[in-house]
Amino acid sequence: MGIIGRRERLALWLHYAAKASPRQFQTLRKQFSSLEEAFRLAEKRSLGAFSGVGDGVKARMYEAATQGFLERYTAWLDRHGIAVLIPESENYPALLREIHDPPQVLFVKGKLPANPALPIAMVGARRSTKYGRDIAQLFAQGLAESGATIISGLARGIDSAAARGALLCKSAACPTVAVLGTGIDVVYPKENAALCAEIAERGAVVTEFLPKTTPSRENFPIRNRIMSGLSRGVVVVEAGERSGTSITAGFAHDQGREVFAVPGRITDRQSVGTNRLIQRGEAKPVFCVDDILQEFSFAAGYDGGFFSSRKPVRLSSLPEAQQAICRALFEGEANADEIAERTGLATGLLNSSLTALLFSGIMKQLPGRVYALDSLNTELLDE
Repeated sequence: MGIIGRRERLALWLHYAAKASPRQFQTLRKQFSSLEEAFRLAEKRSLGAFSGVGDGVKARMYEAATQGFLERYTAWLDRHGIAVLIPESENYPALLREIHDPPQVLFVKGKLPANPALPIAMVGARRSTKYGRDIAQLFAQGLAESGATIISGLARGIDSAAARGALLCKSAACPTVAVLGTGIDVVYPKENAALCAEIAERGAVVTEFLPKTTPSRENFPIRNRIMSGLSRGVVVVEAGERSGTSITAGFAHDQGREVFAVPGRITDRQSVGTNRLIQRGEAKPVFCVDDILQEFSFAAGYDGGFFSSRKPVRLSSLPEAQQAICRALFEGEANADEIAERTGLATGLLNSSLTALLFSGIMKQLPGRVYALDSLNTELLDE
């Protein structure tokens, strides 16, 4: 955790007065030649009349300038292991600094890299389907294993699945970052407390909202601009026709980020948003992890900064049903009936496992619904 210096303390003071609003923060900042001057005037309770500074905001400026306020505030942050980043900080995320309205104060619990190799946001429906959650987890794990950092929002559904998938990559220095729509000390939903703690331990949890800020509907769209701002691309897995996911995609477009969407079944309500994004040309359809990696000149298979054309996958790391299918295909290509006969898998489990293997790039489908291992993209290690 970094030391909270004088610049950060002054930013915390104004951030508190502005109620964490970047726009209000900048409005206040422009009234004074420096934050030092503004703070000294607030200490003397002599701010006077300034445009854009209402009585409520002025009262908060006075409150936060009282003796002991910042000392108690920074001591609380230090006690809870929370770092404070401002745009002037050397380790403030470079991509986030580029957006129109970057957070003027970013609270960080964990290790947030300033320049991750490939930060990718994964977003989608809270009321997701099992298919959507499975795909989010598969994509996130594959991306993390290829050197990406997965950015998500810790919400139920796709966000949580993406974070869990990234955490399956045990070798990554920072597999995932969660961006909260609450204070740094408030986990929402509560059932994600253990997940949040694991993300903070292996990656980072961040927010611009003041500590103790509880969930509020209007905060989540504000949070979404940080998710896309931290990323080089946004992957939409499932989304209804009108959803917060569409807001994130909109921010991504405005910020010059790439937008991808995983196509869904046309009969699924939670696929309407993703399919519409593709139909309108607002998102590029992706069918496997490599589709995303190639867009950024990454090839599958990350190895200490170098990328090979084949991603190594240990057979033992796959679910038992997928292992059985892969072992069946070691004997040669086969159709679904032949695989069922070789493995003894029930139809439902067989179909879901085939889909998972296709999306992960381990297997490919040939004409006539014949399947084979995709040795061009994946090196399957049977150890």
